[in-house]
Amino acid sequence: MYKATDPQTTFSHFGLIVDDVSAVQDRFDSLGVRILKRYDELELSGDKEESRIVAGAWGFSNVQSEQGQEDIKRLEPSLVATGFKKFLVVADPDGNLFEVQALVPSGV
Repeated sequence: MYKATDPQTTFSHFGLIVDDVSAVQDRFDSLGVRILKRYDELELSGDKEESRIVAGAWGFSNVQSEQGQEDIKRLEPSLVATGFKKFLVVADPDGNLFEVQALVPSGV
């Protein structure tokens, strides 16, 4: 069985397109949905379980290692350029990841 704490066993994620990512994040907060990556943040240091899960699901292995952090830093401009900073990533109770992004990205 897949566990959210083992991001290497996931097929990556599902995607949702919404009108207002910030409003959806507020709604998820009010419902107690587990938010792994908040809108307008890009934190993949591996210091928190949430960032390890997101980084692992996006193909970064061993994010807490020096090499893993170098890989992330090297690719960070591309993540920003593609709008990933404006995405929201949540997990359902089974640990499936959902990427939430705007139909029309802002600030990209």
